[in-house]
Amino acid sequence: MNAVCYAEGLTRTFPSAKTEIKAVDNVSFSVEPGEILAIVGLNGAGKTTLLRMCATLLEPTSGTLHIDGIDARSHPYRARRSIGLSFGGDRGFYPKASVSENLLFFADLAAVPHRELRSEVSRVLSLVNLEAKASSAANTLSRGQYQRLHIARALLGEPKFVILDEPTSGLDPNVALRLRSLIASIAATGTAILMSSHSMEEVAELATRVLLMRSSRIIARGSVADIVTAAGLKQVSETVLGAKAQPDYDSLLKVEGISYVHRRPHGSRWLLSAYWSDYCEQAEKQYLSILRTPLPQSVALHSHREPDLQDAFLFLSREDAE
Repeated sequence: MNAVCYAEGLTRTFPSAKTEIKAVDNVSFSVEPGEILAIVGLNGAGKTTLLRMCATLLEPTSGTLHIDGIDARSHPYRARRSIGLSFGGDRGFYPKASVSENLLFFADLAAVPHRELRSEVSRVLSLVNLEAKASSAANTLSRGQYQRLHIARALLGEPKFVILDEPTSGLDPNVALRLRSLIASIAATGTAILMSSHSMEEVAELATRVLLMRSSRIIARGSVADIVTAAGLKQVSETVLGAKAQPDYDSLLKVEGISYVHRRPHGSRWLLSAYWSDYCEQAEKQYLSILRTPLPQSVALHSHREPDLQDAFLFLSREDAE
């Protein structure tokens, strides 16, 4: 099967006062028809720069990019005919124009034949379940509806390749779930999708394959299971600590088998996650003993489980992982 998007050695540098900054460094990948390829990484990893290059909005410093068989660096305007793009957000449409008027305008820009403009707008509105809002002004839509309008715009002209930048960011969980279902249905028609997301739950549900970026490079790739395997984790311990707990991290990291410890807020308490590259019950008892030493009552709850994509992401993206 021929890739709809094929990138090899994509690199983008930006000048700075003292030296050049590599925002994307030697990235290669492909996206097949009907596939959802998810790019994940911390802020500043290079995700949005990579998406903008694939959308032909930003010229790569070096590397090759083909969209639907077209050399996108040499012929960006021809390549764009096969690309649907949604960067989401609160802008992108004429606020006082109706939903259908906005889409008619963008359908014309997408080179949809004039006699097919209205039917094409009706088609994409149906796909994103916004038919009832066709005559409503864009600025009256809820945030979830506005995100769906962005996706509708991206689908105008039936592009073979759709780029989605954090499509469910900031949405209520129930709205996000409906958008995920929409994205999956778009891929099911044979459309190739390249998306970024900060939600590992979303990526685990949707992605055929995953690219994990750190410091402008891809550090792991493959299925969700492949990313988890790449982390090399055997077990994850989760401990709920009292608000005043002050764990001795140096001592915790000396426990045999522990590779990383991560703390984050958990209501009015703390959730401490320990990532084990090798696990045994005796070592876990030592770990708990260290946690209880300063404040015996500080450990409220403790459990352990198999690692998932979120764990692999946090572990592989950690600051000391270089």
